[in-house]
Amino acid sequence: MNAAGKILIVDDHVNLAENMAEILQSAGYAAVIADSADTALAMVADGGICAVVTDFRLPGRSGAELIAELRRRGSNIPAVVMSAYTDDQTIASAHGAGAIEVLAKPVSIAKLMSVVEAFGRDEPIALIVEDNRALADNMAEILTAQGFLAVVSTNAREAFAERTRPWVAVIDFKLPDATGIEVALRLTSRDPRMRVLFVSAFANELRAQLAGPLADAETMEKPVDLTRLLSWVTRAFHDGHATRSRR
Repeated sequence: MNAAGKILIVDDHVNLAENMAEILQSAGYAAVIADSADTALAMVADGGICAVVTDFRLPGRSGAELIAELRRRGSNIPAVVMSAYTDDQTIASAHGAGAIEVLAKPVSIAKLMSVVEAFGRDEPIALIVEDNRALADNMAEILTAQGFLAVVSTNAREAFAERTRPWVAVIDFKLPDATGIEVALRLTSRDPRMRVLFVSAFANELRAQLAGPLADAETMEKPVDLTRLLSWVTRAFHDGHATRSRR
């Protein structure tokens, strides 16, 4: 599925950016290039850009700073970072800013195409992040029976590996490899429009830790009332559809 708009390749090595743009164009995507974060910001502001693939190291602002500035300006377009330096700090910085993925340079064309393919999808997905597999599957079955598309992740790693950007997420507060709050912050940095519902048997502890962009996030105590859950998801999808219709 082709993305609706142009994919912006940001790299101060212009020959590399042009080569990547040509590869995308040969696959049927519209692609343009920029050699700095500031130029990229201006091009996004002009409109017509549907996604950004940026080098991490750029003159002036870094690729992570570019994504963070896009989010600060209210842009929800998906972003991917490329880097020859895939150390933990670089990866954490890119993901923290809102990158869907960090691609190691030299970039695998097959992996690039796989990531780009996801740019064209804006499906109304409900992501369930819950390490109790039976409960997660039960929630997914109820949502699916009502016509929703539900995806299950049993830990943070699986949730972060999702290249789609869910419209809503139902997230357990305590996961084996991260807190639900950490998961929500990562996912909402990718797309601030995503609605979050936390579920937990530790409601007081959860609410005490909600702050910043998640201060007003909704919570539901365990055992989960599945009727209330369905009502929340229905309302969240309706609100999400209205928000996306105003783009």
